[in-house]
Amino acid sequence: MSFFNNDLFVQCKEIFNNFITALFDKNIYALSFVFGCVVFFLVCLLYLNLRFKKIADEKIEALSFAIRCGINVFLNYFNRIFLVVSILAGFVIFKVFGLVNLASFIGGIIVSYVSIIIGVKSVGKGEGRVVIGAKTDESSAFSISFMSGSISGLAFSSLSLIVISLIMYRIGDNLDIMNSIIAFALGVALTTLFVRTVGGMYAKSADISSYLLQESLVDKCSKNCNNKSNIKSENTYIKDKSDNLSLSYIADNIGDCINNIAGLGMDILEANISAVVSSIIIASTITVVDISRYISVDITRDYLIFLPVIISAIGLLSSLIGIFAFKFVPKSNPKKTLDILSLFTSVIFCLIVFAVIYFMYPLKLFIPVLSGALVGFLISKLTDIFTNGVSIRHILSHSKTTPAGNIIAGISSGFYSIIIPVILLISTMFISFKFAGLYGISLAALGLISTFAFVLTISSGGPVSDNAHSISIMSLQKESVNKITANLDILGNTSAVMTKAIAISASILTSLALFAAYKQQVEFFAISRVFIDVININTLIGLFIGALIVIMAIAYIVRSVEKMADLMLDWLQRSSFGICEIVRDKVVLGKNPIKNFFMKKKEYKQKLELVCENVYGFCVYDIKGFMKKSTLRSFRYFIIPLLFIIFIPVLVYIMGVEFVAGVMISSFIFGTIISFFMYNTGGIWDNAKKAEYLRRLNNKKSKDNDNYLNDNILVGDIVGDYFKDAIGPFVNIIVKLISVIALVIAPLMLK
Repeated sequence: MSFFNNDLFVQCKEIFNNFITALFDKNIYALSFVFGCVVFFLVCLLYLNLRFKKIADEKIEALSFAIRCGINVFLNYFNRIFLVVSILAGFVIFKVFGLVNLASFIGGIIVSYVSIIIGVKSVGKGEGRVVIGAKTDESSAFSISFMSGSISGLAFSSLSLIVISLIMYRIGDNLDIMNSIIAFALGVALTTLFVRTVGGMYAKSADISSYLLQESLVDKCSKNCNNKSNIKSENTYIKDKSDNLSLSYIADNIGDCINNIAGLGMDILEANISAVVSSIIIASTITVVDISRYISVDITRDYLIFLPVIISAIGLLSSLIGIFAFKFVPKSNPKKTLDILSLFTSVIFCLIVFAVIYFMYPLKLFIPVLSGALVGFLISKLTDIFTNGVSIRHILSHSKTTPAGNIIAGISSGFYSIIIPVILLISTMFISFKFAGLYGISLAALGLISTFAFVLTISSGGPVSDNAHSISIMSLQKESVNKITANLDILGNTSAVMTKAIAISASILTSLALFAAYKQQVEFFAISRVFIDVININTLIGLFIGALIVIMAIAYIVRSVEKMADLMLDWLQRSSFGICEIVRDKVVLGKNPIKNFFMKKKEYKQKLELVCENVYGFCVYDIKGFMKKSTLRSFRYFIIPLLFIIFIPVLVYIMGVEFVAGVMISSFIFGTIISFFMYNTGGIWDNAKKAEYLRRLNNKKSKDNDNYLNDNILVGDIVGDYFKDAIGPFVNIIVKLISVIALVIAPLMLK
C-alpha cells in the first residue's frame, strides 16, 4: 500500500478543509488547536530573543558554551537510540492496532521530543545571563531565570494541547477509534521513561562522582582550603588541573539540565496527559446510568469528552496570564513573588473553569476540579514547609553526631512530610467521587495538574540558577554575585521539590483514574459489569507482582547509579584528560554573507574553546568524549527498564483481566507512596546542604566541628540524590506505564 497516492492526498485535503470549516463553526478542538499554536509561536519568539542575546563576559560564556556542548552530545546519542526504539515500537503498534493508533503514538513522541529540545536549549542559553544579571542585583538575575524557565513551561504545555486537539478532532464522535488517544499517552510515557531514566542515571552519577572527586582532593588542597565544602568556592581546582575537577563540575551541570528540565518536564507532562486521557476514556465508556446518577441526564457523552480538553486549554491560558503578570509584581523578595503568582494563577484557573462549567455543564462538575486545584496548592505549600525550616534544623542538629544521625533524621522527616498530603488526596478522591463518580476523580487530577505550564516555569528556574551559581564560582565572581546565585539556587531547589510533589500527587489521582478507565474499558468491551474479587487467586498474584515490580525497579536503579558513579570517578581521575592539542582551521571570510555568518560563528566557538583551556584547565573535546562514554553506558544500563516495557504487555495479555487489576492496584498504591516519600526526603537533604553552604558563605568564621559536620551533610545529600532524582522518578514512571499499557492491551484481552 502506497501512502503517497492521489486518494490519500484528496483525503488529507478534505480533512484540512473540514478542519477550517470547524474552526469557523467554533469547534472546541479547532479552537484549542489554534490557541496552542499561538502560545507556541510566542514560545518561539521568547526563545529567539534569549538565543541571540550575547554575553559580554567571555569567561562566563565559555563555561556556558561547554555545558551546551555536553548537552548536545547527550541529545545526539539520545536521538539515535531513541529513534531505533521508537521505530520498533511503532511497527508493533501499527501491526497490532492499525494506522490511526500509530499516528497518535508518533504524535506523543513528537510532542515530547520537541519539548525536550526547546526546554534544554533555553536553559543552556539562560544560565550565563543569570550570572550577568546577578552583577546588577538579585531582581535582574531572578527575572532572567524566570523568563528562561517560562520557555520550557509554555513549550511543554502548548505542544501537548496542539496534538491532543488534533487527535480528538480526528476522532470526533467515533467511539470505535477512541482508543487511539491512549497510543498518544503511550508515546509520551515511552519518551518519559527514556529521558527520565537515562538522564537520571547520568545526572546523579555525575553529581555523586563530583562529590567523591572533591573528597579525594581534600589532602592536596588542605593548605589552600579551610574546610572541605570550600574546595569549589576557593577555586583550588585551577591549581590542580590534572585532577579534572573542572570537568566534573561541567558534567554535573550538564546532568542538572538533562534531569531537571527534560526529565522533570516530561514527568509532569506525562501526568497531565495521563489525566486528560483517563478523563476522555472514562467519558467515552461511561454508562447512561452513571451519567444520570452522578452528573445529569441533560449532558451528552460528547460534552463529557470535551471537558478535559477545555480544562487543559484553560490551564494553559491561566499559566500564560500568570507568567505575564510577573512583570507587574515586585521582585525584591523572589520567594514571595513566586508565592503570589502561584496563588494568582490558581485563582484565575478556578474562576475561568467555574464560568465555563456554569454556562455549559452541571455546576457539580466544578467541585472535583476545585478540590484538585485546592489540594495541589495546599500540597505545594506543605511541601515547602516540610522541606525547609524545622526539618532542615532537625537534620543539621543531628548531623553534628554521625552520618547515621543525618540519614535517620532525614528519613523520619520524609515520612512525616507525606502524611498530611496523602490524607488531603484521599479526601479529594472521596469528594470527587461523591459529586461525579469515577469521572470526577479524573477531573480532580486535571484540576491539580492543568496549570503545569506555570509550575514548570517555576521549577525550570532551579537548574538555571543551579548552573548559574556554579558558573559564578568557577569564573571567580565577587562574593555578592555568589550570594545572589546561591539564594536563587536554594529557591530553585525548593521550587523543584514542590513541583515534584505536585507531579506525584497528580500521579496518585491519575493512576486511580487510569485504573477506573481500565475497568470501564473492560466492561465496555465485555458488555457486562466486571467484579474484581480480591480473593481471586489471579488478583492476589497480581497484587504481589505489582509490589514486586516496584521493589525490583528500586533495586535496579540504585545498583545502576552506583556502578555509573564508580565508572565516572574512574574516568575523571585518569591522567589522559587535560589540555589537549587541537589543530584548529583558520577562519577566512569571503564575499558570501551567509558563509561569513557561519564562519564567524565557528571563529567565536574556537575562541571560547581556548578560554576553557587557558583559564579553566579543561578541553571541550574532553567533555564531548566524556559525555559520549557516560551516555552510552547509561543507555546500556537502560536495557532492563526496556525489558519491563516488553515484559509487562506480554504478562498482561497472558494472565487476564483480574491479574492486571491486581498489578495496577498494588503498584500504584505502593509505588506512588514510596515515590512521594523519596521525592520529599531527597529534597529535605538537598535543602539542608544548601542552607549550610549559605550559612558559611555569610559567616566565614568556621567552628571546629565544621569539617565533621560537612562530612555528615554530604553523606545525607548523596543518599538524597538517589532518593529524589533516581528512585522516585523511575518508580513513578513505571507505575503510570503499567496503567497506560493495560489500557492499550485491554481490548485485545477481551476479543
